[in-house]
Amino acid sequence: QFHFKFISNKNLLYLRQWKEKYELLDLYRENFGHTDVPQRYDFDLGLGSWVSRQRINFSEYNNFNVKIDFLNLIGFKWKLTNKFFFSLKWKKMYIELKYFKLKHGHCNVPHNFYYNKKLAFWVKNQRQLLRYNKLSLIKKLLLDEIGFTWNLKKSSKKLSWITRFNQLLIYFHENGNSNVPQRNGSLGKWVQRQRQLFRKNQLKKDREHMLESILFKWYPQKNLI
Repeated sequence: QFHFKFISNKNLLYLRQWKEKYELLDLYRENFGHTDVPQRYDFDLGLGSWVSRQRINFSEYNNFNVKIDFLNLIGFKWKLTNKFFFSLKWKKMYIELKYFKLKHGHCNVPHNFYYNKKLAFWVKNQRQLLRYNKLSLIKKLLLDEIGFTWNLKKSSKKLSWITRFNQLLIYFHENGNSNVPQRNGSLGKWVQRQRQLFRKNQLKKDREHMLESILFKWYPQKNLI
């Protein structure tokens, strides 16, 4: 057993949970002689995922991290068969998605995301892999942790105003204008809704200014609608 010192109240629960998993892993090692817990370990279904997460987070731990020291004490393997448990490419895209969520408040990267088309394709690919049962359980759990949306059709009505604005901003950078036709799916309908609110004096001033900053036209030509 071990004890953490100088723990803030904010991290206390997390460290207790980490300690509990660590002790279960140590018990597993005593019984089986290694720490390579399978993903579907019947005694504790979450232990395999927790072990995988330690490998994923390894590069984020600094050299003096106490977790590394304690895992090394029980012979923890940071690599499996000379390969990282996840490819570096998958991990890199996962980190980029976490940054996207930090900035935009969601994980719904548009398919034509101007600033990072590789991320947009990767996000779409994760949904397809899950649909065909080709996405590993740990990858799904990690994506679930950051609020990944698997079915966009069910969540499309719940997108926030700022999310829609960010989609319009992408459209603006790609097309040089903000005149999204109504036939252009949900974004086109949202744009038309903003015009209706503006004409009824029901659109908030800060939103009005944001839209005007990207050359939004309140009274576009009919052939543009």
